[in-house]
Amino acid sequence: MLSRQIIAIAEDDPLLRRVLADFVEEFGGAPQAFASCGELYHSMKKRNGYTMVITDHQTPGKIQGLDLAQLISVEWPGLPVLILSGQDLSKGGILPSNVQCCHKPLQVIELLDIVRSMLKG
Repeated sequence: MLSRQIIAIAEDDPLLRRVLADFVEEFGGAPQAFASCGELYHSMKKRNGYTMVITDHQTPGKIQGLDLAQLISVEWPGLPVLILSGQDLSKGGILPSNVQCCHKPLQVIELLDIVRSMLKG
């Protein structure tokens, strides 16, 4: 279902990071997991082969999920970004068209539907 998709994951919680990576692998994708949005962003500057980014909104460091989404929208327009958060981020204004926010927790089938939809985009 996610065959050959290289999906970058930024999640500071090690358990959730592993669950997201396992999710991507389970459905045929290749996860690249990072402990913060800053780490993921620096990786993207060196190597941009990702087909999607899934990120927590709040991670350690200066770059948060919404910041990362804005950077990606400017530097890699059209790259899908899914921001997962325990907060309601919809009040923060208009998001770029390649960005979607989802409230945690999500069921696996919900997450799969969202990821597939964004990759078809």
